[in-house]
Amino acid sequence: MPAARVPEPQLDELSRVIAAAREDRGWSVVGAAQEADVSKSAWQNLERGRRLDGKPFKPTEDLVVAVAEALELDPARLLRLAGVVPGRPRGRGRRVGPASPKDIERLAGRLTARQRAAVAELMRSFVEPEDGEVAEQARSGVAEAAERSE
Repeated sequence: MPAARVPEPQLDELSRVIAAAREDRGWSVVGAAQEADVSKSAWQNLERGRRLDGKPFKPTEDLVVAVAEALELDPARLLRLAGVVPGRPRGRGRRVGPASPKDIERLAGRLTARQRAAVAELMRSFVEPEDGEVAEQARSGVAEAAERSE
């Protein structure tokens, strides 16, 4: 199956459509961003078609879909205008796979004690009660990684 062709972004048109739909609803930028559950700056960048530093804004699929749904617009149309192919990875095409134990160790070391406790609790919630040994290994792994980073 051939790769989906990335459409040329039409950011001026995308910005115009989004701003007009927001204004038709009488929403402020802040209110619209809250409706879409996105940041105010992401919404502003989308309406401007560029970032504050003047560089072109490259919206993500999730952002465009959230804005389309909040405004009750056709997500496929907005994705086309944004130059986003649904389901296509961004960047250099590198797909992110499962984290390695070393990645987990590095990330666990950056957590606060409170965050580590929350992660351990979350991990416990995924482990069946008879798998107590596995849960203990998971908890101790997070604790060991945190200790090494301190």
